[in-house]
Amino acid sequence: MNDDFIKKLEKHKKHFMAKIENENKSINTIEAYNRNLDKFFEFLNNYDEEISFEDLREQDIFEYIEYRNTISEQHQEISEATKNQIISNLKKFFSYIERNDRKMYDFKKVFEDIKIKKPKREPKGLDTNNFDKLINYLEFYKLNHNDRFIAYRNSLLIKLMVFAGTRVSETIKIKFSDFQNCSKDHLYVISVIGKGSKQRKVYIEKDFVNEEINYLLSLSMYNQFSTIAITGKLKPLCRVQLYKAVNVVYKLAGVEETELHALRHTYAKNKIKVIPINVLQKLLGHSDISTTSVYTNPTDEMIEDILSKK
Repeated sequence: MNDDFIKKLEKHKKHFMAKIENENKSINTIEAYNRNLDKFFEFLNNYDEEISFEDLREQDIFEYIEYRNTISEQHQEISEATKNQIISNLKKFFSYIERNDRKMYDFKKVFEDIKIKKPKREPKGLDTNNFDKLINYLEFYKLNHNDRFIAYRNSLLIKLMVFAGTRVSETIKIKFSDFQNCSKDHLYVISVIGKGSKQRKVYIEKDFVNEEINYLLSLSMYNQFSTIAITGKLKPLCRVQLYKAVNVVYKLAGVEETELHALRHTYAKNKIKVIPINVLQKLLGHSDISTTSVYTNPTDEMIEDILSKK
């Protein structure tokens, strides 16, 4: 998914490491730069989202820190010193790119407010309260927003992530023609192109999205072969624009969340309660079942629900 971005970074790394070595840094320091950058490229190769120089975010750096926790040899959280070393190495690397790439990139905002906090191993999804707030608000949102196109479009994109488990990068590419009937009359099956250009099928209940689909297709700006994620000027909606749009909905709904990926996490956490882990692995498009297994750990809310039924 991030092959082109990684290739560009590797090209910069070659010159960057030559500079570091010419600064007479210690062998340990040079090895640390090599290790932390190589692991960053490895992380990007396995990351759920598509990244470029233009939309690199602070959150992506924190996700990398979390990735380093999961692959540590001790199988435990890496030390604060290691986290700070990683951040420092990445900051210096991207500062080098900023100074030497002919395009005018600015990575200062990505790193200026980064503060290392104790990472949460559990993928964070919406709890029951915030999930209900969001879904209930979408109905009000569609009826009362002054631009019905925006409201119905955003509602459909949100539902794809939270009820079908699509990645952000997959969601913005889905077309109306991708919704197909399947052997179960109440479901749509949607073919998406995921990580590594691998095709997989996701499913969503028709009742969840038929209203949005029918309304949007009644607009002259759409047809069966249109991509859902477009602006009012018929331009493709990028990940950053979708992030901003969904955050507006979060705030209006009173949802305590900012990340788009929380919607996919919510889908996974809800589904792991009712379907086998290998089925969820296939639906999420995980190449390694260990990635899916993180959703098997019960949350405090799940434990409380179970105990309250005793």
